[in-house]
Amino acid sequence: MKTYLFVLFFLVLLISGCGYNSVLSKADKATFNKDYNSAIELYSKILENSKDEIVLASAELAIIDCYVKTNNFKNAYKKIIEIQDNNYEPPFDEWLIYNKIITEYNLNLYVETFNTSSSFLRTFKKSKVYDKVKEYAQLSMNSLGKSIDINEIIESPEDKSSEKAGIS
Repeated sequence: MKTYLFVLFFLVLLISGCGYNSVLSKADKATFNKDYNSAIELYSKILENSKDEIVLASAELAIIDCYVKTNNFKNAYKKIIEIQDNNYEPPFDEWLIYNKIITEYNLNLYVETFNTSSSFLRTFKKSKVYDKVKEYAQLSMNSLGKSIDINEIIESPEDKSSEKAGIS
């Protein structure tokens, strides 16, 4: 009887896990087909119901991507703030911070864009998007009416970069 219950329990776990993997697969397919609104709905279902950490992480990052691609920067930023302390490993940490910069800039959060960009530029010096992030930092300062030498900011300690830029 115990063996029967164990097998039954295992099958229930397996089936429920496969159910979310199937939803994740459908959401990924919708994203691939650029049907971002459908993908957002499917990823949202996963975020509400799944207990699997890997499936949840995939859905969290994917829904941010869909929000950014649909110019829904407010929801993308909310989700980024919600999950930013999850300690994602490379390359996901770099991707998350880069998308945070994009959303901050598009929400006219120029001080935040500059601070996040400065941190990114210090941390990910070999990033493929390094020059783009440098441009976001410069544009955010220009939007605030400031002119700065971004290289000087990048080389300064993190706690001094806002001070050197003349922002707080």
